[in-house]
Amino acid sequence: MNRQLFYKEFGRLLYALAAVDGRVAPKEAEALKRVVKEQLVPHELFRDHFGSDHAFTTEFEFDVLVDRKADADACFESFIAYMSQHRDEQHAALDRTILAAAEEVAQAFHGVNKKELGYLIELRKAMAKH
Repeated sequence: MNRQLFYKEFGRLLYALAAVDGRVAPKEAEALKRVVKEQLVPHELFRDHFGSDHAFTTEFEFDVLVDRKADADACFESFIAYMSQHRDEQHAALDRTILAAAEEVAQAFHGVNKKELGYLIELRKAMAKH
């Protein structure tokens, strides 16, 4: 598994959930940072050539997308396409981590709204397919 690519796409997914309503609330960005620190970093054994934990790629990608005001739908579709192409590299524990993180970011600002719920449902369907 290309860890850096996975974490980049994961950042896209979490950005999509935070930005689907047109803006990223500070609480959503805080939730993303908490997910990276508490759920991703402790389980990642590899570091990039700068010595940074690969898991921080998720946070970096999220921040870049916020700065660019990227299209949430395009980011979500990018993650779904990545998952579909790399499904044989994933496992149940990773799926649980993806879903838990996605739900945490979606819940961060006034609970899950209708658009976020649509993404979560589509994400679960995509995961069940493969």
